[in-house]
Amino acid sequence: MSAQPATTPEARDPIGEKRNPNQWTPLALRGSRLRRWWRVIALGLALLLLVGAGAYLAWASRPLPREGTVAQIDAGALQVERAEGTWEPLQVGDTGLQGHRLRSDQGTIALIQFFDGSQMRVESAGEWEIEQLEGSPGGRASRTTIRQRAGQASLVSAPLQRGTNSRLRLELPGGSVQLVGAATFATDAQGTTTCTLLQGQGHVQAGKTRVTLSPGEVSSLLANGELSPPQDE
Repeated sequence: MSAQPATTPEARDPIGEKRNPNQWTPLALRGSRLRRWWRVIALGLALLLLVGAGAYLAWASRPLPREGTVAQIDAGALQVERAEGTWEPLQVGDTGLQGHRLRSDQGTIALIQFFDGSQMRVESAGEWEIEQLEGSPGGRASRTTIRQRAGQASLVSAPLQRGTNSRLRLELPGGSVQLVGAATFATDAQGTTTCTLLQGQGHVQAGKTRVTLSPGEVSSLLANGELSPPQDE
C-alpha cells in the first residue's frame, strides 16, 4: 500500500478565516503589544488626573482678599482710614479690608469679626492696621495679621477645625505674637506691650528670642525687642 503524501492544515488568518496564499496578510497585534498600549493609555490618564488635581489644589489654596466686619460698638467710636489721610467713622455692619488702618476714641469697646471666625475686641483708645486678611476659596486656609501701634485689644483665633489651617498674628512695636486661643495685648505710649494669655497658646517672638505663653501667664515686650520670661498673672 503506497504511502499517502502528508497534508498540512489549511492556512488561516488570526481570526480563523481562510487565507489566500497569494495575498499579504496584515500583522495582528499580539497580546503583549495590546497590554503595552493599555499601559500607555492608563499612564496618560493618570498623568491627566494628576495635572487636574494639582491645578485644583493650586486654585483652592490661592489667597484671596477677605474682610472684617464691625459686629458691636458698646462704647466710644471707631474710625477707618481707607485712603491716606482720610478718616471715616465706622458703624456696626461696616467692613474693614487689608491695608485699612483703624483708630478708636478713649473708652471705646468694640468688636470686629473677621471672615474666618477670629475676632478683635478694641478696649481703649488706640491705633491698628490690618496688614493681611486673606483666605483660600474653599476656606481651608486663612491668614490674618494685625499691627497694633498703641492701645489695648483682645484677640481670639479662628475656631479649630479639622482640615483647616488658620493663622492669627499680631505685630507689635518690639516683635510679634502668633496666637492659637485668646489673649489681651496692651501697648503703652513707650511701645511696651503687656501680653496676657487667656486661653490656648501664644508664641511671642522678638528677634531670635521666643517665649511660649500658657493660660494665665504674662510677658512684657519692649519696643527695643527685649522680652521678659513668662510669669503668672
